[in-house]
Amino acid sequence: MAKRKQKPTKATVKKVPKAPKVAKVTTKARKKPNQEDGLACMLLDIGGRRILLPKITVNEILSYRPPVPFENSPEWLLGSIDWKNWQVPVISFSNLSGAVETPAKQGSYIAVIKSLADNREMPLIGIVVYAAPGNANINEKDLVEDDSATPALGVFSTVRIGKQRDILIPDLDRLNQLAAHAAYGALPITQIS
Repeated sequence: MAKRKQKPTKATVKKVPKAPKVAKVTTKARKKPNQEDGLACMLLDIGGRRILLPKITVNEILSYRPPVPFENSPEWLLGSIDWKNWQVPVISFSNLSGAVETPAKQGSYIAVIKSLADNREMPLIGIVVYAAPGNANINEKDLVEDDSATPALGVFSTVRIGKQRDILIPDLDRLNQLAAHAAYGALPITQIS
């Protein structure tokens, strides 16, 4: 004969533990960059003046080490360093642009910069800097071009940001061309075009 199921009594009911309360996890929506946020940039001290570069172009800031000099190179081309299996020409942007000539020394840095030129043989250049870089978010409205500035080799523009004057914006394509020509013996470039 089949047994009938009995109704559960208090003695036969097992209490099932309640599931632990799960903390409600909320995440703030990540703010998407827009025109008003500005461009992440770095201000680099080149000895007496500063240059402004988009942060995305700066690969690494290295402690200064003397570059291996090129033969018969101009004063602004200090030589090259080996960085991640690349020979990176190192320039003194202060010498090239006509700013105060400052010799590189211990305590200085070399900023390894991506060239914007489509140059697979030499995609990087090094620029000697004299202090740790500063970070800035720059909007177009923050930049005021200095029309009275004297044109300089390798300089795209001279600007003012707020109260900071005489900030140079390098012409990265031109710097790459200048370094390639001076380092590897192509046509000499001595004039601003």
